[in-house]
Amino acid sequence: MNDPICTVSHPAAHLPVHPSIPPTADAAFTALFDSSGEALVIIDSAGAIQRSNSRARELLRLEDAASQLARLADFLVGPPADKLKSFWAGPVSSARAHILDASLTSGFPVRITLRSILPGSQHLLLCLEEGSIVQRAEERWRHVHAELRSVLDSVQVGVILLDPSGRVRFSNARFAQLFGLGAQHLGDSANFEELRELIATRCDNPAAFLAPWKSHANGAGEPGHDELELARPVRRVIERFSRPVLDTQGHTIGWSELYSDVTGERQIQSKLLQTEKMAAVGQLVSGIAHELNNPLTAIMGYAQLLLGHGLAPAQLSEAEKVYQQAERARRIVKNLLYFARENKPERTRVDLNEIVERTLALRS
Repeated sequence: MNDPICTVSHPAAHLPVHPSIPPTADAAFTALFDSSGEALVIIDSAGAIQRSNSRARELLRLEDAASQLARLADFLVGPPADKLKSFWAGPVSSARAHILDASLTSGFPVRITLRSILPGSQHLLLCLEEGSIVQRAEERWRHVHAELRSVLDSVQVGVILLDPSGRVRFSNARFAQLFGLGAQHLGDSANFEELRELIATRCDNPAAFLAPWKSHANGAGEPGHDELELARPVRRVIERFSRPVLDTQGHTIGWSELYSDVTGERQIQSKLLQTEKMAAVGQLVSGIAHELNNPLTAIMGYAQLLLGHGLAPAQLSEAEKVYQQAERARRIVKNLLYFARENKPERTRVDLNEIVERTLALRS
């Protein structure tokens, strides 16, 4: 593009006068251009710098004694010429979308942003930003984001973070695993309404799942703790901690929920409770057995006395039955005491026949 343009030999000295720009507007543009704190340059279609303000000259180290137009690409390392030419490809309305990261010949990183395509001449108004600041900030953010995702994806707690509108900002792999969801279900466009459709139907009590978020959406969200029972994909007991996300000023900027699978813990608690009940029964049985031993001893003693008094055959048979039944009761009490007795575990030789006989007697 070789539109007519008036310049002096030094590109940094004067603004070219464009035929389509009135003198008053040109003067205003000149004032804004030269006084800007940003590094601004104007280049033509060949990439030659037609004008630069003081901040740009300082950044590019342009010499005041330059005798001819310098090309912007001469000060850059890395980007090919067609990268700059691509700035003309899009319509003027989308010109601000063009951004190019490069490095100066001094090694200093720089970001080139297209601010405008000047009317008439179609020259480019470019802004040069100190890329080290921008790139370091972006690189730091990407690094922190990767670290956060790596940590949260490795913990065995489901995590989900919602913004104030209910859109899912982040969810880790464990959250999807607990509720049997795929990655496609929790994309960037997912929101709490979609979660309600996906997750609430998996809960035995859908209203319980929705309650904390509804409270937060109504402006009354407080840190809370509850449990959910899932019917599918597998039956689970899920413990949930929910709380608002606050910024440094204490303003609510989102909502977070943490989910833990406590199914195994609840089963263990149930078994421990049953064990405690059995221990209590054992103590009760032990006390009853000791109380029964006293009358049984007396019954067996008197039965033995009767057997030694030379009773008639009919009476002798009845006395033997009394003794036999008392002996049977004594064996039952003895087995109950074996069952209830607390013994320290030890490794020793045992009579397997005796163990089997005691077990059968107890079971009978």
